[in-house]
Parts: sequence; structure tokens; C-alpha cells
Amino acid sequence: MDFVKIIFDNAESIAIPTATLIYFLEIGDRKEKKHYEAFQVIDNANGIETSYARFKALQDLNNDDVSLKGINIPHSDLSKINLTNADLSSANLEGIKFKEATLNNAKFIVSNLMDSDLSKCKLNGANLERANLSKSDLFQTELTKAHLWGCILNGSHINHCDFSKTTLTNSTLIGTFINNSDFKNSIFDDVIITDTKINNVDFSGADLHLSDFTDSKLTDVNLSRAKLQGAIFSNVDLERVQLDDATYDDNTQFPENFNPEKRKLIKKEYPLMSIIRTNSDLDKK
Repeated sequence: MDFVKIIFDNAESIAIPTATLIYFLEIGDRKEKKHYEAFQVIDNANGIETSYARFKALQDLNNDDVSLKGINIPHSDLSKINLTNADLSSANLEGIKFKEATLNNAKFIVSNLMDSDLSKCKLNGANLERANLSKSDLFQTELTKAHLWGCILNGSHINHCDFSKTTLTNSTLIGTFINNSDFKNSIFDDVIITDTKINNVDFSGADLHLSDFTDSKLTDVNLSRAKLQGAIFSNVDLERVQLDDATYDDNTQFPENFNPEKRKLIKKEYPLMSIIRTNSDLDKK
């Protein structure tokens, strides 16, 4: 009887730590259920342009560090959403509205962002490697120190955007409109930027070697101190282009009758070629 009495007298003190233990043991199950329900909300909103429930579900999942890789939410309005550091790689985001969204350091590797609205969107440090942004609208978009290797921007409108210190190696910008934008010190090498209108754009200090500007129209463009080794300017008028201290080599293709020395360009091998040539000479010794 004394044993039973002791149990009953201490029932409350025993129950509290036991309940606490069960609560912590079930945290994982509750989170998994919460995430499953969030994805159900997103799926149920498919085909609906504006859904607050989907908006909140996406933010909640990202805040819990849940990957959004491969998500299918085309033509959704996610204006002003905060998905900083989100993984949206291989996602179908065609026609999406990311107006004034915060997407800094997010991943969009091989994602479909065709016809998207990225106006006033913050994508600083984002990874858009091989993403498709064709026919997208970028107005006052921030893309500093972003990674756009192999990105497709054909037919897009880039207006008042900041691409400074961004990597766009092997990207394509065919038939694109670029206006009043900053590409200072960007890595813009081996880019196809043909049949494009470029107005009041700053490429000073940028690496443009091997890039193809054929048939593009350049007006009030700053290419001072840019690396132009191997770049192609066929059928391009460089009259209204600032070229002071830009570097070029024998592989740079200028318009007919263009005199680089008169425009204060400097003939110089591309740094990488100098290293390759030096190593080759050492091998011969």
C-alpha cells in the first residue's frame, strides 16, 4: 500500500517529465506532417495565380530549410515573397511574378523562368546556372555577385539593373534589350549577345573576351578597361562607345576601318593565354 501511495502522491511530478519527453520525441513527426501539408497546399493551388496559402506554405518550408527543388508552380504571383537561400533548382517557374521578391543567394539551377516578372527583385548572390530567363522582364533587378553561367536571356528586357561583379560566362542574350544597367567588373566572357540593343550600359572593367556582339547596336556604352581579347564586333558601330584602356589582341574582330590605337585601346594578350604560353615555353626547355 505504501508503494501505491507513493506512486499516487508523485503522479503529477512523474507525468510532467514523461509528457515533455513524448513531446520532444514527436517533434520530428509533427514537422514532417507540417511539411507534407504545406506541399499539399502548394499542389492544390496549381493553376491559381494568387494564393496566400501557397505564398505562406512556400515561405514556411524555406524557413524550415526544406528544399523546393523541382517544384511546379508556373504563372504564380509571388510578389514580395522572401525565399532567401531557397533551393528552387530544376523548378518550373514559367510566367511567375517575383516582383519585389527577396531571393538573395537562392538556387535556380536549370530552372525554367521564361516570361517571368523579376521587377525590383533582389537576386544578389543567386545561382541561376543554365536557367532559362527568355522573354523575362528585369526592371531595377539586383543581381550583384550572382552566378548566371550558361543562362539564357534571349528576348529579355533588362532595364536599370545591377549586374556588377556577376558571372555570365557562356550565357546567351540574343535579341535582348539592355538599358541603363550596370555590368561593371562582371565576367561576361564567351557570351553570345548578338542582335541586341544596348543603351547607356556600363561594362567598365568587365571581362568580355570571346563574346560575340555581331549586329548589336551599342549607344553610350562604357567599355573602358574591359578585356576584349577574341571578342567579335562585326557590323557594330563603336562610335558612341567609350573604349579607353580596354585591351584587345589579334583575335579581336573590330568593324571595318576601325583603328584601335586611335581609340586608346591597348594591345595585350588575355591573362590566361599568357599563362598557357609561359607554361608551354617551360615544357620545351
